[in-house]
Amino acid sequence: MTRPDPETRIAELEAENRALRREIRVAHEAAEITAHKVIEQFGHTDEALQRLRATSGQLKAVLDAATEVSVVACDRDGTIRLFSRGAERLLGYRADEAVGRLSVLALHRDVELAEAGRALTGEAPPRGAVMKVFEWHVVHGVTGLHEWTYVRRDGSTFPVNLAITALPDSEGEPGGYLSVAMDLSWRKALEARLEHQANHDPLTGLLNRRSFEEALEREAARTDRYSTPFALLMFDIDHFKAVNDTYGHFVGDDILLAVSRMVSQRLRGPDTLARWGGEEFIALLPETSLEGARAVAEDLRATVPGTRFSRPGSVTITAGVAAHQAGEPAHALTKRVDDALYAGKEHGRDRVVTA
Repeated sequence: MTRPDPETRIAELEAENRALRREIRVAHEAAEITAHKVIEQFGHTDEALQRLRATSGQLKAVLDAATEVSVVACDRDGTIRLFSRGAERLLGYRADEAVGRLSVLALHRDVELAEAGRALTGEAPPRGAVMKVFEWHVVHGVTGLHEWTYVRRDGSTFPVNLAITALPDSEGEPGGYLSVAMDLSWRKALEARLEHQANHDPLTGLLNRRSFEEALEREAARTDRYSTPFALLMFDIDHFKAVNDTYGHFVGDDILLAVSRMVSQRLRGPDTLARWGGEEFIALLPETSLEGARAVAEDLRATVPGTRFSRPGSVTITAGVAAHQAGEPAHALTKRVDDALYAGKEHGRDRVVTA
């Protein structure tokens, strides 16, 4: 069975994430309905909040079986009255440490949602006691399902899908708050790994061709807007096919990896290096003139042979350089630097050619 490519897997994860959000919304709605039924029967009392754990079969299943789900309820004054098994596992507190205490739980919102809160209300959501955070969102009507960041007992953070509802008192005012949250740590880690695979070369870890082209388009647009220079540097390893044919692809891979690491160390922080294909590499050099790019290429051409290998001993590179011209499309610049590289190969290799 063939494995799906990273882009396909990311799309699948996005669909799974939408399904996950629906599941947590259903769990939250079940908890909310149960809470209101308990309050109608018993009033807003400690007993009512304690009965949340035992009243609903659906909610009990969430509380006792779903270790990825945290359910927390607290009074209006911030005293925690319900702390599920999932909350214990996710947050690092025991229920007997949390229930009956104030400010035992801390959480904060993601930056984007904090900015959204400021735009909506003119202020940022608070960071600190769970009751204060819940109250802020209920008061401001921001109680739907959102992605939040929880803070564990040890200070580490992790992402969750979180829904909040107010538990009304006898007069219909918020008498407490109920939250249902699901841990997204594993999903975020997997998404990040798949995204990296989709954008990077698996051997060298450098950007792949598609991602580099996107970076080049952005730099070309920035240059046209601010009239700042940039240049491209493209190089390949001389006679690399002969290396593979003579010593095998494992030796060839070792050379590609070593050369990519050496070049990465020689470039500046703002520069972007990518594997263009096979033994070809390309570098984006912001704020660099044609003369500056040629100097960088000559430095690399002189340095690469100093990297020693058991087989074939050493290698050389041929490079082409080109500076962006005003209004020049990115693909035209790429063709010019590619033509310069091949001109160097046709004239004996181990040299730098300027477009």
